[in-house]
Amino acid sequence: IHFPGGNQKKLLIDSATTVAEAMNAVSDKIDLDDPSGYAMYKVIGNVERVLPRDANMCDVVASIVALGMSMNNRLRYKFVMKKRLFLDTDQEEPKADAYVLYPQAIEDSLAGRLPLTEIQACKLAALVLQH
Repeated sequence: IHFPGGNQKKLLIDSATTVAEAMNAVSDKIDLDDPSGYAMYKVIGNVERVLPRDANMCDVVASIVALGMSMNNRLRYKFVMKKRLFLDTDQEEPKADAYVLYPQAIEDSLAGRLPLTEIQACKLAALVLQH
């Protein structure tokens, strides 16, 4: 399972593992108390799609492999876990949230998926320099 910023965690799954179970297992590994604001994405090339929590991980992999075979091509894919929403709040984010949100904000802003004001871009740049 990949995270924004290039970090990743290995996860052992079986034929019955759902997306929700995989997310809970990863959350335990990174000390994330509540994974409810997060989602698992399947990423093929530069296309990202949110996976339903009740989807079976092995079924998703099988569908990607089948798609690649129908195109006579081996598709490169990965699973990414990231926060679904950015909330403007005065509450301090837990440390585990920062593990995902900071690199996600950088990636999304550079890719143009996160529109920023000039002030917000300056603040993010300052955080990058401090990191």
